[in-house]
Amino acid sequence: MGQYHLVVNLDKKQYLHPHAMGAGLKLLEWGCGSLVNTALAVLLADANGRGGGDLRINEDHPHFKLVGSWAGDRIVVAGDYSDKGLYGIPGTLYRHAQRHFECISPQMLEVLACDSYIKEDIDNMRGKGFLRDWTDPREDYVKEEAELNELAEDVRRKLRSATVTVDAEDTASVVVKMEGKEDAHLRRDSGKRIECRESGYKTFPGLSECLRYLKARKAKEEAVS
Repeated sequence: MGQYHLVVNLDKKQYLHPHAMGAGLKLLEWGCGSLVNTALAVLLADANGRGGGDLRINEDHPHFKLVGSWAGDRIVVAGDYSDKGLYGIPGTLYRHAQRHFECISPQMLEVLACDSYIKEDIDNMRGKGFLRDWTDPREDYVKEEAELNELAEDVRRKLRSATVTVDAEDTASVVVKMEGKEDAHLRRDSGKRIECRESGYKTFPGLSECLRYLKARKAKEEAVS
């Protein structure tokens, strides 16, 4: 499957999403001559507009202030396989940015389109379907967290002996902790089945079947001990 990446500004709480700029998410898919690279160069430029070859953009452009706005900031190419807990963030920066930061890729496409050659490339990419209207993923994450909270309440009602928490920030799952046993991570898939991750993955047609499995596993381990 490979590792996916975003370009994240920790100070501005903004990021560039390669998919929103017609590129793949893998490092070398967007790292070699894509619009993501061009956007990053413009964001980091501390003296744009003072010489030939610079981006020509009018000061009355609605996104003029983005040019050079990342210069001097902490910028991270954040991978979804990255270590958790970096930069004071509980999970990975890759997931945290999409949940809490602003994606400025659509605005940067408008900025880059001030150059006629780049605008031609952007128009061609749109015509071929590589660029589509961008939807802020924060809305999806809000919905996801609400669904996790609903699942957690269902688990608490049916499994009162367990400690049940929601980990929306990192694993996007409901964490079920049964005394002395390995935590189980649960979530509903698009077909309303329950995915259960322990040492491996199991899928159950519903929550009742999953909880019966967890109870039976706990009883078996207690009998052995």
